[in-house]
Amino acid sequence: MNRNVPVELEFVLRVARKVRPKPNSDVRIDYSKWSEAALACPMALIDEFYSHRPYQCRVCKRACVFSAEDQKHALEVLKKPLQSAPSMCEECHAIRVGLEREQRACFAKWRIAKQNLQGNPTFLTRWLEILETLPRYGIRADSGKITQLRRLLHATRPRS
Repeated sequence: MNRNVPVELEFVLRVARKVRPKPNSDVRIDYSKWSEAALACPMALIDEFYSHRPYQCRVCKRACVFSAEDQKHALEVLKKPLQSAPSMCEECHAIRVGLEREQRACFAKWRIAKQNLQGNPTFLTRWLEILETLPRYGIRADSGKITQLRRLLHATRPRS
């Protein structure tokens, strides 16, 4: 073995390799490019190839696959931890990124022109929709800002 594996683990790793299923890809693992944290896990040294890993998107519940190529990029280029894996499909992740970008834009506008925007129901409604949608995509709810926007929207409604 070419890796720095303690002698007592060598036997365990050899046995584990024999019972592991054959890889479903030909993307070879290059342990020399892994982060220290990823290498610290003994079970990380079992395989020679990345395998496609199925998962379910936590938002839309669609079946997805964490491809061997994506795993290689995540572990060897981005140096992510071994346990990291996507929790959302590409579409839901793109929606989340778009919502986050839009939320930051709303906050930036708010900091610049708060006085004008307090009476703008279109702006307040859209920002509230964004803030209420983000928790579905794994972002913690900003309950203080949501309450503030609801009060401002209530104040902008015409009284009969």
